[in-house]
Amino acid sequence: MKLIAIETSERVGSLCALSIESGDGPGGEPVAIPASLPAGVRSAQSLAPCLKELIEKTSWPLAELDAVAVSSGPGSFTGLRIGVTAAKMLAYAAGCGVVEVNTLHAIAAQSGGAGGPGWVVMDAQRNELFAAPVDADGACGEVAVLPASKWLSELSPGVWVSGPVVRKLRSELPQGVSVAEESSWAPQAETIARLAAPRVAAGELAAATEVLPRYFRLSAAEEKRLGQGAP
Repeated sequence: MKLIAIETSERVGSLCALSIESGDGPGGEPVAIPASLPAGVRSAQSLAPCLKELIEKTSWPLAELDAVAVSSGPGSFTGLRIGVTAAKMLAYAAGCGVVEVNTLHAIAAQSGGAGGPGWVVMDAQRNELFAAPVDADGACGEVAVLPASKWLSELSPGVWVSGPVVRKLRSELPQGVSVAEESSWAPQAETIARLAAPRVAAGELAAATEVLPRYFRLSAAEEKRLGQGAP
């Protein structure tokens, strides 16, 4: 199996090429080639050349690519559009399918060592959060958009939290709430690839034309047009 994963939901994105072959280590262990997009450069500018460089590094003919995995949301609206569009174009060129991976599920997988129940969160802007609960077995629940103040007030002692926005909210966390390792906060393309691999093996692929960003909320402009936002 050969797949390429794209993660651009946050300010600094990443890529990963993942292969699982019978000769790749004991028991066919996955072999990953991760790559970070350059900080300080917009994903719209850096993604295509970095993706080209990664593909050249693997020496894989596009025809051998089994799938493209992409972080489809939640996250930055612009970042998600860029990543999903790139995934669709690559899949179309390679003639393969796409696997969408929920961004918060990826963060939950990275934070699995925190132990016990917890929460994964991202900044939804306007003093709100994209939030999903994680049970003691590591299963991630449904994504909700919550006021940051409400989420903070309802945290229980003994839970852990993880996600990029924790950096901003850490000083406001109630006593008894723990924080996952900082290295787990930002979603990584390698995690996207590893979560996608079993689904690729099971044939759970979407056609490139069917894949869309999952925003989980309307934009401020859309809310205003519908009369839901401030005038």
